[in-house]
Amino acid sequence: MTVNEVEARTGLDRGTVRFYESEGLISPKREANGYRNYTDADVEKLEKVKLLRSLRFSLDDIKAMDADGGDFSDRLRARIKSLDAAEADIADAKRVLERMLRENARYETLDAKTYLGAMEEKKELTAGPAEIAEDTESEGTSEEEQIVSPWRRYFARAFDLGLYYLLITALVCDVFNVSYVKLINLPHLGVWMTVFSIAATLLFEPLALHFFGTTPGKLIMGLRVTGREGNKLSWNAALLRTLEVLVIGQGLMIPVVSFILYIWSFVKARRGDELFWEDESRLEQRGQVAVRAAVLIGGWTALIGLEVLALVAPAFLPNRGAVTPEELSENYNKLVGFYGLNEYWSLQPDGSWVDTTPKPVSGGVIHEVSPTADPPERVEYTLEDGAITALHFVRRGSDKGGFWSLDPVYFEARLLSMSLIGADNGLLGYVRVQNAIARQGMTEFDATVGRWRAYLKVTTNGQLMQSESMIFGDDDVWWIAELVVEKVK
Repeated sequence: MTVNEVEARTGLDRGTVRFYESEGLISPKREANGYRNYTDADVEKLEKVKLLRSLRFSLDDIKAMDADGGDFSDRLRARIKSLDAAEADIADAKRVLERMLRENARYETLDAKTYLGAMEEKKELTAGPAEIAEDTESEGTSEEEQIVSPWRRYFARAFDLGLYYLLITALVCDVFNVSYVKLINLPHLGVWMTVFSIAATLLFEPLALHFFGTTPGKLIMGLRVTGREGNKLSWNAALLRTLEVLVIGQGLMIPVVSFILYIWSFVKARRGDELFWEDESRLEQRGQVAVRAAVLIGGWTALIGLEVLALVAPAFLPNRGAVTPEELSENYNKLVGFYGLNEYWSLQPDGSWVDTTPKPVSGGVIHEVSPTADPPERVEYTLEDGAITALHFVRRGSDKGGFWSLDPVYFEARLLSMSLIGADNGLLGYVRVQNAIARQGMTEFDATVGRWRAYLKVTTNGQLMQSESMIFGDDDVWWIAELVVEKVK
């Protein structure tokens, strides 16, 4: 018979039935499909256990009786004696409490010795009530732990997956110094993130389950994984469980397959059915839902913050405050790499430029490519005590014919401004500069941030496209872009 039929016949919920099974009191057979097949003998045993538990027998007593029998009459007499003792202890406690009320006892001036003597040195007073309350400790809590909310499972796994994404992002962006611009433009990014997430899950989750019995997500949601006997899983068992979850529960994170399997797992968990990967393990839950939800929100907030930090950390300017020409070039080239603009010119400490545009190769020969504009002129600096107080930058284009994009000029001017002004405006000062410039046009901007002002002006005898980022004309067309960044007096 199914667990639903057992529930109907015994009045026990399926969590309690599973608990008694895990304690070895019943052993239903497994069908080929993985479902349990309960017998009439199992039902009779459950009814017997239910009766004895209601008579305040401990679970250990019931398991002992089930194992070796013994004189049942002696056990009944011992239980009656235990209940009598507990009842007497409770009566003594009640009598002393009433006396304390009559005597208007106060906690601050409580004469403990007098009242302890009045209890006739019955130090086992707390043993009786604890024994009577044993059923809530041995049965209620453990059984409740077996009824695991599917939402807890889902949010725990989602948090772990988010943590793996964070680790991957930090590894790629902060260790290998790959800009987030290149990262998000990586071909088949979703596929690679899925592959790395599966690898991270197989690496970290079995270790966490083996050593701690939980993962960060499960810990937040009050979940713990153990073996059938309450022991920690071996590494092999933890690895097998993780692998089964990835394949059977998540479909290797393949979008449509994963969605269907999530729903299937959710429905089975909601019914209280054992999931395939829990054949040799138990999943317990503790704590109130409201508390766990609050902890989850806090955990996700921290996780998202760390994810953003991992993405932008490579863009932090290495030099801040008053900067020298050498430090400015280091700041500029760092931002060029962060924004994935490595095809642009690289700034040197003396204000000159080096062409880093990738050159096409064919037949082992490197071919030069004519730039879309003349090389940038040397950046001129105004210094005070070795630190830059102003810079002047000019970019020219002429006699090319056709169409020219001003994007490289615009980004060079913007990154120069961010490298200098941003260094003097806090950890993320370059963001303030970028936002102030981005609100204006690509051929002209004038922005003041903190103690600095940056303005760009493009002059041409040709025509500007409607987007204001392209210039076109005949061979006699020329244009000049001029940037000035200076301290505001």
